[in-house]
Amino acid sequence: MVNDPQSQESSWTEDETVDTDGESKQVDPRSLARRLFAQYPTLQGARGAPHTSAPSSSNATPQSIDEYTVKKHIGRGAFGDVYLCQEQHPPHRQLAIKVIRAGMDTADVLARFEAEKNALSMMNHPAIARILDAGATEDGNPYFAMEYVDGVPLTEYCAKNRLTLEERLRLFIEICQGVQHAHNKAVVHRDLKPSNIMVTEVDGVPQAKIIDFGLVKSLLQPLRDHSIHTQYGVALGTFEYMSPEQVKSGGIHLDTRSDIYALGAILYEILTGEFAFPDLRTHGYAELLRIITKVDAIRPSLRLQSTDPARASDHASTLSSEIDPLIKKLRIELDWIVMKSLEKEPERRYQTAQEFAQDISNFLVGDAVQAKPPSVIYLLKKTATRNRGILTATLLVFLSLSLGFSWALIERSKAQSAAQAEMSRSEELQEVVNFQNFQLGNFDLAKMGQQQLSDLMDASKSHAIDSGLEGEALENHIENIETVLAPINWTDLSKKTLHVNILKPSVEVISSQFADRPLVRANLLQTLGQTFLQIGLVTEPTEILHTALQLRREHQGNDHPDTLILINNMGAMLQDQGKQDEAMPYYKEALEGSRRVLGIDHPKTLAYLNNMGTLLEEQGKQDEAMPYFKEALEG
Repeated sequence: MVNDPQSQESSWTEDETVDTDGESKQVDPRSLARRLFAQYPTLQGARGAPHTSAPSSSNATPQSIDEYTVKKHIGRGAFGDVYLCQEQHPPHRQLAIKVIRAGMDTADVLARFEAEKNALSMMNHPAIARILDAGATEDGNPYFAMEYVDGVPLTEYCAKNRLTLEERLRLFIEICQGVQHAHNKAVVHRDLKPSNIMVTEVDGVPQAKIIDFGLVKSLLQPLRDHSIHTQYGVALGTFEYMSPEQVKSGGIHLDTRSDIYALGAILYEILTGEFAFPDLRTHGYAELLRIITKVDAIRPSLRLQSTDPARASDHASTLSSEIDPLIKKLRIELDWIVMKSLEKEPERRYQTAQEFAQDISNFLVGDAVQAKPPSVIYLLKKTATRNRGILTATLLVFLSLSLGFSWALIERSKAQSAAQAEMSRSEELQEVVNFQNFQLGNFDLAKMGQQQLSDLMDASKSHAIDSGLEGEALENHIENIETVLAPINWTDLSKKTLHVNILKPSVEVISSQFADRPLVRANLLQTLGQTFLQIGLVTEPTEILHTALQLRREHQGNDHPDTLILINNMGAMLQDQGKQDEAMPYYKEALEGSRRVLGIDHPKTLAYLNNMGTLLEEQGKQDEAMPYFKEALEG
C-alpha cells in the first residue's frame, strides 16, 4: 500500500497474513495486550493486566477508552483510529491512543498492530514517541497509548518558524539520532517522511518526535509471535521517500540503509522545498519505478538554481535567507552529503544514521566531511549507462555503415543474388537507422545540456579535491568555474555536440558508402534529417532534406508518391519555422501532384488539402482557406 505524502497516518496493508504452519490463525486481542506486558514489564504506566471498560462498536467517537477520557479524534488510518485522551487519574496526562476499528480485527491487522506496539515498546529515546500503556476495549479491540506529541510536521514547522539552514541541520541531526536508536534495536521504520516526524517546542527549543511505526520491520527476530508474510512486489511506504530496494522488493529485502535513503529525501526537501523527485505521481507506475531506481536526483544547489526565481526566493525566505547565499551554502559539502544519502546502491550511502549525522555535524563546525563527489571514472560509467540506448544506437549505425553490416551479413549476401543482397542490406540498414532515430527523437537537448553541466561540475570538484584543494580555496575554485561556465548556453552546446559527433559523420558515411545507390541514400538522409529537426536542430537538417529531395526528383521523378511526401514535409518544416511564404510552393506542388497521381479521394491528397487550408488560415486568408477545408471534408 502506498501512502499519500501528506497523510498523517500510515496504513497497514491488507496484503499481509498471519501464518502458523501454513494456516491462518485468529488472535485474541486481549492476549496480545497481555503478552506485550509480559514481554515488556517496564512499560511506563503499565498495569498488571489490561482493563476493558469502554467504547462501543460503532464508528462514533467513544466517550472513553479504558481509564482514559476521549477528548477528540485526531487521526484515522486504514484499520484504526487515533484519539487524544486524558488519564482519569493523576497525573492526568494527555496521551494519543491508537485503537483498531470495530470490525477490522482480522488476524493480519492484529499482527501488524502488535508489531507496532512491540517496536515502540523497545524505544527509549527523546526523538521517538514513547508507548505508555496498552489494553483492549470493552469490545475486545486492542489499543495502545502513546506519548501525545502536540506538534506539527517537520516541513511545516521549518517553514512557519523560518528555521535557518543551520537550525534545520541541527534538528535533522536529532532525527538521525532517533533513527539510529531504532536501528540499534534492529528495527527499520520503512515509512520515514516529514508527516511522520512531528516537531514540538520545549523551553522554546524545537524537538523532533518520530511517530507511526505501522510499517516497521525487524531485522533480527520477530516483533510478534507469528510471522507476517507480505506479498512480494507490493510497495509499502510513500513513494517520494522510498529507496530503490524498497520499491523493487515491496519492502521485504532491505535493511537499515533504506531508512538512510528516506532521511536523505527528507533532508533534500527541508533544504530545497522540493521533493528529490518532483511530480512522481503524474507518471504511470512503470515510469515511477524507473525514476526511483534509475534516475539520479538533481543536486540541491542546482535544483534551487533551476527553480522559478520567485518560488526559489520564497523558499529561501523560509530559511531567513536570500536565494544566492542559500545556494552558496548548499554548494559543495551539503550537495555531496545529500547526494551520498540518495545513492541508488545501498553500499554507496552512509551505512548508519549516526554516520549521516556526524557528517552534518562536521559541516556545521567546519571540519572535513566524509561525503565526496563521485570520481571521474564513476561519472563516466554512469553517463555511459544512463545514455546506453543512444550510445548503442549510434555505435550500431556507425559500425553498420563502416563495416558493411558485419561479416555475417556479407557471408549471407554471397549466397544471394546481387539484387537480393542489396535490397536486404538496404532494408536492414534502414531498420538500424530507424532505431537510432527513435532513440534520438525522444532526446531532450535541454536536459542533456543540464546533465553536461552537472557532470562537468562534479568532475571539476573531484579533480580539485584530488589536487589537494579544500576549505575556502576549494569554494573559490568552484565559484570561479561556475562564473566561467555561467554564460554558456548548454542547450546550444548539446545541439553542436550532436551535430559534430553524430549528424555530420552520419551524413558523410551515408554519402560515401551509398554514392552509387541514390535512393538508399535519399531514404537514410530523409530519416536522419527529420529526426534531427524533431530534436531541435534546424539549419543542418534542412540542408540534408534538400539533398534528399533533389535525389528523389532526379531518380524517382517529381510525381512519385515518395517524392510528394518529402515535398509536403519540406513545406511543413518551413511552416513550423514561421516561413509561411516559403512553405506555400511546396504545399501546392505536393497537392497538385497527389491529385494527378493518387486521385482527389486518396488520404494523402486529403491531408495535403488540409495542410493548404491550415497555412492559408495562418496567413489570415480565411476565405481562401475554406474551399480547401471543404474539399478535404467532402473527400
